[in-house]
Amino acid sequence: MKAAALAAGALLTAAAVRAAEPIAFARYQTIIDRQPFGQPPPGFNPQQMASEVTKGGAAAAAAELTAEQQEFQKVVGFSVLNLSGDDCWVGISVPSAGDPKVPNHYYLKVGDTRDGWFVKSADPIRKTAVVVKDETEIELTLGTPFNGGAGAKGASAKTARAAGPSAPSARSGLLTRRAAGGGAAAAPTSFAGRRARREAEEAARAAEVAAREAERAAREEEAKAREEEERAAREAERAEQRQQLMDIREELRKAREEKEKQRAAEAADETEAATDENDES
Repeated sequence: MKAAALAAGALLTAAAVRAAEPIAFARYQTIIDRQPFGQPPPGFNPQQMASEVTKGGAAAAAAELTAEQQEFQKVVGFSVLNLSGDDCWVGISVPSAGDPKVPNHYYLKVGDTRDGWFVKSADPIRKTAVVVKDETEIELTLGTPFNGGAGAKGASAKTARAAGPSAPSARSGLLTRRAAGGGAAAAPTSFAGRRARREAEEAARAAEVAAREAERAAREEEAKAREEEERAAREAERAEQRQQLMDIREELRKAREEKEKQRAAEAADETEAATDENDES
């Protein structure tokens, strides 16, 4: 029994020593260089086991973002991601120029720009979108709520500088909600935040419905115009056929009159001949 226990202990010790040895990645380097799964995440260490990854690694990756990107990521909300045909629409909520606690809601197609906010790309599978503001690019994840208030001061100040001191908070196609009470808004509560998000989602849905209705109306107008064009072509064809029929009838009438004149002339000649014979007799 002691011998078996000693043998088992020796095997466990050898296994532990082998596990503690660094993993040889040299033979896999060609595969790593090809990057078949894309770029590795920031701070990725292939020598580090998954169990050794701590929150510090995520914090180090986040630290690589610029201060402006971090400010925008803290406050910008991303609530809508819709596909309409070949187009992808994104609904975001950003701090207004006048009051960072009051969001401005945008419903933009990928490639569109509104008030300096540009939707660069969107990934419906990953449920992410990349937006750009004043050359600052950030990636948002669907479901990120708008977080106006103290955390939005930096982003709001930059937005206000870009928009100007008297920039309006509502423009064409922009859905804006003012804080209740008109003047300076009170500190946002969880209920107010939920209500703002709900209203943003409802506004985005309303904008989507309006876009679909506009598209449907455009299709109906196109179909109506095409039907009208086909009707006009049919009427023109019928008119041409009626004119051809009238021309044929006119030719037949003239031919009939010519034959009647010819018969009348022949009958007159026969009558004259018969009168001459009677006179001679």
